[in-house]
Amino acid sequence: NANSQKSEGFDFSATGRFEVANDVTFTSSIEGSYIIELSTSFPSGGKESYAGTLGNFNLTAGSGTPRWKGSWVNTIQYGAASLTASANYYGGYNLSAEDQGGVSGDCGLSSGFTPCDVGSYTTVDLTGEVEVNDKFTFYVNVLNLLDDLPPIDHVTYGAHLYNAVQGGTGIIGRSFRAGVRFKL
Repeated sequence: NANSQKSEGFDFSATGRFEVANDVTFTSSIEGSYIIELSTSFPSGGKESYAGTLGNFNLTAGSGTPRWKGSWVNTIQYGAASLTASANYYGGYNLSAEDQGGVSGDCGLSSGFTPCDVGSYTTVDLTGEVEVNDKFTFYVNVLNLLDDLPPIDHVTYGAHLYNAVQGGTGIIGRSFRAGVRFKL
């Protein structure tokens, strides 16, 4: 006599570490998730499905449930120095949400000024670091290396014009950080 939720999909990951040359190591890691179904069933017999839409709008603050998301991280290390490239993928979704009175895929939350489907989004980040000793490391980061802005999503609340979950730091464009880490 209560609501029930069903979540079905798969997660995968793989990591490889390779000795390229003396004191040179290459590490590659990929991980991803695919949502087959995310739904709520009600005692009355009704059911809402959210995969590939902005639903469950009430639960996710309208940030959506894209079917695919994942990342691929590659690091080359030479002695105390390393360079890492990270690609982060967030799948697109339809501007609909069954918990807002629509039907999955009907574009029911769109105002008509933007496409019904918000496209997928990929960012690439680059990090370089040098470990001076076991207590002192210099680093430099370039976030959103390709300066690619996320797709427009004017429906998601909590952000202006972009989905803050999908867009992440890409919303501000390319940015640079440099710093030092200390261990006591």
